[in-house]
Amino acid sequence: MVIRANKKLNLIVFLSLFLSLNVNSQITGLWETTSVTVGQESMTPLAKWTQFNADGSYTSGNGWLINSAGTWEFDATSNSLTVNVEKGFANEFGPFSVEMLSDSTMKWIRIENGEEVIVYNRRIVDVPKHPATLAVGLWMVKEVQNEGVEIAESFISEEFQAVFVRWDNLFQEITAEGRRSGIWRVNAHRPVIDILYYDGQKPLQYWEMDFEGETIMTWKRDDLMITFERLDAFPE
Repeated sequence: MVIRANKKLNLIVFLSLFLSLNVNSQITGLWETTSVTVGQESMTPLAKWTQFNADGSYTSGNGWLINSAGTWEFDATSNSLTVNVEKGFANEFGPFSVEMLSDSTMKWIRIENGEEVIVYNRRIVDVPKHPATLAVGLWMVKEVQNEGVEIAESFISEEFQAVFVRWDNLFQEITAEGRRSGIWRVNAHRPVIDILYYDGQKPLQYWEMDFEGETIMTWKRDDLMITFERLDAFPE
């Protein structure tokens, strides 16, 4: 009876170890967060990714910015993923319950401040680019439409012909008279650029951004839509 019990215990330990190694191999890799809901509210961050390494370490960030690093461990008996943060904000809410929906899709669930948090992740090959990364550069106004009517000529004459979105968050409008400067930022959860002008002659601007590849950028606000084309030299 003792031998049989020991064999049964060894089998349980073996199966637990096998399941743990199997799920660990499924989790290892690069993942992009595609959806985050907190209670009934959508809180999906832009270009959020996490790299789980086979040695138990991880890094995480948004676009090319790394903002968290540490170690991770998976408990196969409870299907729970624990992230131990060494660089970044401390993990105050404990492990996530993990469900592998497929080889390339993973679901996390836990309770934070009394609300259920659900996170969906998909396996990816390359770190996603954040809209702020895509926006950096020199852009020439190509088309301007107001309520569907093309007004590029008057807009360029009265407003600006190009914008320079710098990596250090300095922003410049290039006009016929010179340049108007300010600072810019992109919303953490939506592709919206905010622009604050130093001279105060314009109110705080909010524009929804969209991109076609890396050479065409579109700004939208109310009925106004500006399409830009990327330049590699300043206009004369």
